[in-house]
Amino acid sequence: MLPRYSANLRRTIIVLGVALLFMPKVNIVSIAGESAGIRIDDVLLFAIFALLMAGVLLARKPTINEIESIVLILIGCMLLSNLVNLRMFGRSSLLYSLRYFEYFMFFYIGRYFFDARYSATRLLYALLLVNAILMVLQDFAIVGGFASAGFSQDVAGRPIGVTGGPWEVGAILNFSLAIFLFDRKEAAGVTSLFVIACTSALVVMTGARIPALAHIFLLSYYVYLRAPNKTYLVGSAAFMLSVLLVAILLIPNPLTERSENLFSIANIEQFQDQYSKASVPDEKFEGWSEVYTADEYTDLSWLIRLARWIIAIKTWTNSPLAWFVGVGPGNWGPALDGGWLRVMSEWGLLGLSIFLVFLYRIAQISRATFAMVVALAINMLFIDIHIAYKAMSLFFFLSGYAYNKARAHREGVDKASGYHGSFAHAGKITAR
Repeated sequence: MLPRYSANLRRTIIVLGVALLFMPKVNIVSIAGESAGIRIDDVLLFAIFALLMAGVLLARKPTINEIESIVLILIGCMLLSNLVNLRMFGRSSLLYSLRYFEYFMFFYIGRYFFDARYSATRLLYALLLVNAILMVLQDFAIVGGFASAGFSQDVAGRPIGVTGGPWEVGAILNFSLAIFLFDRKEAAGVTSLFVIACTSALVVMTGARIPALAHIFLLSYYVYLRAPNKTYLVGSAAFMLSVLLVAILLIPNPLTERSENLFSIANIEQFQDQYSKASVPDEKFEGWSEVYTADEYTDLSWLIRLARWIIAIKTWTNSPLAWFVGVGPGNWGPALDGGWLRVMSEWGLLGLSIFLVFLYRIAQISRATFAMVVALAINMLFIDIHIAYKAMSLFFFLSGYAYNKARAHREGVDKASGYHGSFAHAGKITAR
């Protein structure tokens, strides 16, 4: 369902879409209770959506591919959950369902980007450079950043680049590394080492632990694919992990500082206490209490998540209907701090199943998209990254680019096979 517009119009769509990947998130109109309001991004993406829909409606025989079908079914499921919950309990938000229409526009932008023969790798180098410069300046408190809650003059200690938070720029670094390592021709060792060192250093700067874990997976997967034998694999893995651990433990950084009490037994004791005190909201969820009894022996980030997760689990399991359709997209507000739990509790088992099918289909496109999907899945353990605008925009953009690249490769192979078959057939006739 990709309209065949003129080269100039396609180029305009590409320029607008790519510009949005580099622009900071600035609200034009704020919405009460939400970190994201109406932005210039929304206006431009609506214009792109209108152009695409006009092209589809004017097409003689519009077609729809498998990924488009899955996404439309997913959004339909989310809207159904909204309608059920708004009707029965007055909870959830339609904005969170409609947001996925915006994200999916980048899938088409990525497809146009490939068809125009632009390089995704060069684009990611530029995006990496812009974020790296901003992150260094932010770390030295020279410039601020547009975080989820608005502009912050000081984000020193946990830089955010052009994104809404350190967790989001961490996920973008994950997706970028996946493309750098797995969606290119064999790169020189020096180039690969530079990319790995640069992205790893930036991830550590964010202090975001889950993106760091996803980065470790990507590096481990890369070593596994490159290893000629088990001895090389074990040796390379041990060397990389040793260097990484030494760097993290010996060099002062926010990642180490934030993880001092991550594995403390006191965390479990606090969880038991929070669980016994938690109660299910009567009908509409009114927001988190934000009252946490952390002390010097507990990890505050972990306790915040546990307190929220307890409410989410108890609310979701309180109604048989919620098991199926969830408590409604957007019910938990800007952050539950657990993507998988959020999908399951807000979209229900139906939405979760469709979402898994969607990720499976994206992972099938190429080795690079498989790596991106796993990185996304790891981030979703403790971050609502599946609704983070900058991260998901890049995810859909790269998925669309990879989709058209894989399709072009298949068509090239089929065409070559057809030619060989014709020559072989002609040879048989001549021999007779």
